[in-house]
Formats: sequence, C-alpha cells, structure tokens
Amino acid sequence: PEAGGMTVELFGSCAYGLDFGDSDLDLVVVGWDALRESDELLSNPTYVLHRLAQYLRAADGVRVDKVLDKARVPVVRAVVDTAAWHPMGPLVKVDISLDCAGHSGLAAAALCERLVSRLPELAPAALAVRCLLAAAGLNDAYTGGLPSYAVLLMVFYSRLHAKRSAEHRLRSRGFRSER
Repeated sequence: PEAGGMTVELFGSCAYGLDFGDSDLDLVVVGWDALRESDELLSNPTYVLHRLAQYLRAADGVRVDKVLDKARVPVVRAVVDTAAWHPMGPLVKVDISLDCAGHSGLAAAALCERLVSRLPELAPAALAVRCLLAAAGLNDAYTGGLPSYAVLLMVFYSRLHAKRSAEHRLRSRGFRSER
C-alpha cells in the first residue's frame, strides 16, 4: 500500500516462496525518509520505529513483541490477529523495518526470486535445510540464526560447486563437454 509517498514492500522468505506456514512477514517501509522535511526527529530510523511501535500498540488486534533497535537493520516485531478480517484467521508474525542504509532486503529478495525461478530445484533443498535449522532453533537471523536468503545462497553454491566438480572429474578422465 502507498501513503504519502511511502510504500510497504514484502521481502524475505515469503517474497520468494521459502516460507513455512508460521513464517513471519518481512515488510520494509520505502520512502519514509520524506518525513524528514516535517520533523528533524523523523530522520532517525530508530525514533521512527519506536513511534511506529507506539502506534501499533494502540491498534486493535496488534501486539508489539519488541523493537530491535540495536540490530544492524532496526525492526519492529509484532503479531497481528487477522481474525478481524477473517473469522478463522491466524496470528501472523510481522517484522517491519525501514528502507535505510544497510537494508538489503529488497535486493536480496529480487536475487532469490531470480535464482528460484531459474533453478526451481533450489527451493525444495533450501526448504529442507530451513526445516533442519528451525528444528534446532537456528532460523532467526536476529538471534544468531541463518535467514532464508543465506540458506538459499548456500544451497545454490553447493549445487554450483557439485556441478563444477563433476565436470572437472569428467574432463580429468578424458571426457569433453559439448557446449
């Protein structure tokens, strides 16, 4: 949605199909820095996120769990009760960040979308690794775990390395690839 020149964009595992049923929605507010013109305090992303958290706490059906303001990319973690829109609606975890220096979520999502669309076999392998990480409690980047982006890149590199190793073994045995 767009408001006052700002948009909210989806990134993270849900943006490129590596989400689980209980995955959070990673949202980034783009264009928020236009607010600087109205108030100097609004040029500070941490201040803006705390104000956003304050606003969300007053909203029905939203519980703000925490504001991670010391992270490289500060984020508001919240849970939204979607029952207001759908009687059987689940609770949805949401991480909201601001597009600022160091935020690479949209670029990472675009890269992951390209990788998954060109190499569809990456998604099931990455989901399997994510399941193992989740079972060990290592799937949350904000608590030291690996984000889906990193998992997908590791699986991609592993596939690339395996293909190159196989080609090298064939060449060392006298076979030439037909290109």
